[in-house]
Amino acid sequence: MHHLSLIKLRKSESDTKRLFSVPLYPVIPIIGAGSCILLMYYLSDNAKVTSVVWFFGGLLIFLIMTRKQAR
Repeated sequence: MHHLSLIKLRKSESDTKRLFSVPLYPVIPIIGAGSCILLMYYLSDNAKVTSVVWFFGGLLIFLIMTRKQAR
């Protein structure tokens, strides 16, 4: 969730110069993350299963690719 990563990066890399500043930080990212979670709740069961399958498929490809690059 990009909204939560924004909050984390703002805290962990506070010295970085930014070209854009989010208005009403951290309220907007928190509202964005909450709305994404709410929208995921209202997805159909078929969409939820499909997203889980795609997630684990992508994770598997990621792990295979990183293992190949480590060699």
